Amino acid sequence: MLTIFQRALLGLSWICFVSGNYSKDVPAPNLNYVNDGVKITKIYVPLKLNISTVSDEPLQNEDDPHKCDDPETCKNGGKCVEAGKDFTCDCANEFTGKDCSGTVWCEKYGGKLCGKVPCKYNPDLNRTFCDCGEAQYFDVKNKECIKINECLKLQLDGKCLSLHEKCQKGTCSCEKGYEYTKNNETCVRKNMCTDDNKKKSCSEIAALCEEDLDADNGFKCICDDGYDRDKFKNGTCTHKCNLESKHRKMFAKS
Repeated sequence: MLTIFQRALLGLSWICFVSGNYSKDVPAPNLNYVNDGVKITKIYVPLKLNISTVSDEPLQNEDDPHKCDDPETCKNGGKCVEAGKDFTCDCANEFTGKDCSGTVWCEKYGGKLCGKVPCKYNPDLNRTFCDCGEAQYFDVKNKECIKINECLKLQLDGKCLSLHEKCQKGTCSCEKGYEYTKNNETCVRKNMCTDDNKKKSCSEIAALCEEDLDADNGFKCICDDGYDRDKFKNGTCTHKCNLESKHRKMFAKS
């Protein structure tokens, strides 16, 4: 509650917070001023003479909730104790800090054991730890956070280990020329002749596409029975009779 003297000072310098939009002058020192549905909720006032700036703290209405009214103000079972407008937390033995969110262990040993890594408490596990966040682990020896090798993590879980399987950037995949079986358990040689581009490369020379596990590209072009590759026609499959006739003519000219 304001004294009569303090109310008189409201006319010197003050700022108010209102609920709603209001641009008109508000007469002071009426603390309960209501006009056009706009209600003043908090007022900042100078409480001493010869002060031209406003107070740092708002005048508290007796109905305003106190921090201690919130059960989450003090963490980890701490008891909230009112101290005027402020509060203090009476923490349990193992906790410390303004709101009891810190632990005595972290305060005492955190710097020594965690280095510059934040020391935190997990209430669900009731455990204190050096917190590196996600995708990192704490290196106890060097007291620093190390990025987790996602591929190593997968392999330790038994993944990315099958024949012709590899891991890159935390993702399992088959080596070039291989593909996963339907259940994605193993990598098998991909039938390159099912690739339209591979079939086309063979059909352009009248050849058939055949798998070749020894070839780097996994296939080869072969001629049908009775045909051979004509080296004078970019390897096009040509009937043997035509090849023999062509060769006889060439030898006859020479």
